[in-house]
Amino acid sequence: YVSDNILVRDWDQDGHLDVAALQAVNDGTSAIGLLWGNGDGTYAVQSSGLHAANDSRLVITSGDIDLDGDEDIFCDGVQDALVFLNEGGRQIVDAGRYGIGRDSRAIMYAEANGDGVGDLIAIVTTEQPSGLYGGISVLPGVRLDPASTEEATLPSAGHGYRLSSIAPNPFGAQASFRMSVDRSQNVRAYLIDASGRKALEIFDGAMPAGSARELGIDGTGLSAGVYWLRVQGETFQASRRALLVR
Repeated sequence: YVSDNILVRDWDQDGHLDVAALQAVNDGTSAIGLLWGNGDGTYAVQSSGLHAANDSRLVITSGDIDLDGDEDIFCDGVQDALVFLNEGGRQIVDAGRYGIGRDSRAIMYAEANGDGVGDLIAIVTTEQPSGLYGGISVLPGVRLDPASTEEATLPSAGHGYRLSSIAPNPFGAQASFRMSVDRSQNVRAYLIDASGRKALEIFDGAMPAGSARELGIDGTGLSAGVYWLRVQGETFQASRRALLVR
């Protein structure tokens, strides 16, 4: 492992702490090395998010950048920051590189500019006429609120689905959403709370292709707060955010 730090989180939300660090694969390649906690003092070892790298890629951090209720992983590098989404089921997916400045170091994920959206922050090298200086670079996050998106087609692995927002939103005790899939498959839908714990099972079963289905949410037994609807199929995973009020 080559990173200057490690992260200890319950990445897969199974109640056991896991460990993440940057792992050197060869001279020009790194990966996210994950130790999945088994709860008995042992770990399952996995490498995810293979990416081009060199000795400058040293620091990793985390935050819920896609607002789906689990923490994602970020690492610094040469002139960029890398984002890896935690898609559940012990899947860490490369979500792209973002230019953040020369020799970016000590990357952090925090809300820095007052707009309520998380930003990527790093110490970088800046080139001035009088030489090289250190500075702080901020890559502002862009607001994309799933709860404000009425309906969208989001293909995954060559197959699509349609998932509406939760309505009404905010909601009191009862709400609903509509969805359909392009390919018949088993689908599971449930709510998770702000801490990432499952709060309500909504649906778990077969869903035929093409036919839209309306599913209800009974929030009478839930506390007020922010929740995420998570829908998982065999070919996709998606989420919507909603606010429960009393």
